[in-house]
Amino acid sequence: MVVTVLLLNVIAIRYWKWPAMAAVVVLAPFLLIDLVFLGSNSLKIPQGGWFPLALGAGLVTIIWIWTKGTRILTEKTARETVPLARLIESLEHRPPNMVRGTAIFLTSTPQVAPIALLHNLKHNQVLHDNNIILTVATADIPRVADQNRISVETLGRHFKRVNLCYGFMETPDVPSALAWLGQEHGLKLNAMSTSFFLGRRSVVPSREGMPLWQDWIFIFLMQNAANPTGFFKIPPGRVVELGAKVTV
Repeated sequence: MVVTVLLLNVIAIRYWKWPAMAAVVVLAPFLLIDLVFLGSNSLKIPQGGWFPLALGAGLVTIIWIWTKGTRILTEKTARETVPLARLIESLEHRPPNMVRGTAIFLTSTPQVAPIALLHNLKHNQVLHDNNIILTVATADIPRVADQNRISVETLGRHFKRVNLCYGFMETPDVPSALAWLGQEHGLKLNAMSTSFFLGRRSVVPSREGMPLWQDWIFIFLMQNAANPTGFFKIPPGRVVELGAKVTV
C-alpha cells in the first residue's frame, strides 16, 4: 500500500501534470495511514513475515537483471548496425546477386538494418527480389481494429517496411496478417513459400556490463524466453536463423 501511494504520486506529477505540492498535499494523508499499518505489521517480520519480503525482493531482482541485460544488448546492437535507409541506398547503387522470391526480416527496431539481413548479405551475398522489414508491436489497448493493424511503407524498389500492431490481449498471427496484407495491398505473399529470416543472439558472459552472477541469470532467462517462431505462428520450415555471439 505504501508503494502504491508512492507510485500514484509519480503518476500524478509526470502523467497527470499535477503540481508537485498539490500531489504531496493530496496523497500525504493516505501515505501516513499506510505507514502506520506498515509499522505495526513490521513486528511480524521475525515471525515469518520475512518470507514474502524475500520472495518479492527476488522477483524484483530478476526483473531488474532482465531489464538491465536487455538494455545492454540493445545498446551493443545499435553500435554494430547501420541505418536501414543508408543500406538500401548502398544496395541501389551496388546491387548484389538477386534471387527470386520474398524474404521477410523480423526486427524490433525498424529504423536500422536487421542483423539477419546484414548476415545474409555478408555470408550468402544475395538479395531477394522482394524484401519486407517486419515489426510486430503490442499496443496499450486490449484489441486493435483491423483497419489499424497493418501499415506499409515502400522504401525502395526491393524493400518495404510493414508494421503489425496487436492488442495486449491478442495473439500475434503473422501468416494471417500477411494473407490479409496481400489482399488489401496487392502483395503476393504466401507464408508457405516465403522465407522468414530471424536474428538470433547467442549471449556469452563477460565482466564488462554486469557482474558475472547477473550474466548467468540473464543468460538463463534468455534461453527460456519464448521462441518467436512459435509465438508469431510462423511455419518452422520457412524460417532461417542467422545469429552472432554477444557479450553482456
